[in-house]
Amino acid sequence: MKKLLIIVLPLVMGVACTAQKSPEDVNTTQAKELMQNEEVVVLDVRTQDEWNNGHIEGATHLDFYGDDFDAKLAELPKDKEYVVYCHSGNRSGKTVAKMKAAGFENVHNLTGGISAWSGDGNETVK
Repeated sequence: MKKLLIIVLPLVMGVACTAQKSPEDVNTTQAKELMQNEEVVVLDVRTQDEWNNGHIEGATHLDFYGDDFDAKLAELPKDKEYVVYCHSGNRSGKTVAKMKAAGFENVHNLTGGISAWSGDGNETVK
């Protein structure tokens, strides 16, 4: 029985970890494909300092920690498609959840954020 648990438990844990990925999550390749459409809004939810250090060209900046974040998020058109990113995917994931709850239908979280974007050799601008 012990041997069975040793074999089965890691498999179950692997499935549980895999199941945590949200259907809104996209990797850098998928994000680049989405961004080929000029109608897609790229939304950077990092701080001003992070933005100043480099961002995806054409992105719109909206500071997740800003006092007016929720109000500005509510002003965005809900009929657009969005790719949202931050440094690593945490703040953007929370933003996507907020957007979905507010009625946005076409929102995507760039998993790994700007770190994954740059790590895959994609350019940023200042």
